[in-house]
Amino acid sequence: MDALAPNPCIARLLEAARLAPSADNSQPWRLRVRDGGLRVEYDDARAGAQGFGPRDPATLLAMGALIETVLAAADEMDLALTVATSPGDGQPPWYLDARLGEAAPGCPEAPRDHPLWRRHTNRFGYHATALPGALTAALA
Repeated sequence: MDALAPNPCIARLLEAARLAPSADNSQPWRLRVRDGGLRVEYDDARAGAQGFGPRDPATLLAMGALIETVLAAADEMDLALTVATSPGDGQPPWYLDARLGEAAPGCPEAPRDHPLWRRHTNRFGYHATALPGALTAALA
C-alpha cells in the first residue's frame, strides 16, 4: 500500500484486499489509496518475480479474486462504491478503480464470522496434523 487509508471504510476494503487469494501467492498488485477510494494496479516488481505478466492468466485470475473480494466486502458493509475497470491500455496496467459514495461517519463492521473474512489463502502455514480418519474415508 502506498499510503495509510484516510478513511476507516477504505481501511476495511484494504484489509479485505489483503486477504484475497492469488495464484502461486504472487499478489501481483499494488493498492493505491486515492481520493476517497482505492485503485488496484499491476505491480511488475512483485509479479515479475513469479514470471507473470500483466495479461498472464495467473495475474488475471489473481486480480479477479482481489476485485471480487473488495466488492464483496463493500457489499457486506453496505458501502456504495462507484467502480470502473481498466480498458487495458494503461501503464502501469490497472484493473479496478473503486470510490466510496456518500458514507456516514465511521464504517460498519463486517462480522468476523462472515466467510469473506475467513477466505483461504496460501499465505499461512498448513496444519501439521493429519486429516481426521472419517474425513479421509469420505474423501476416498
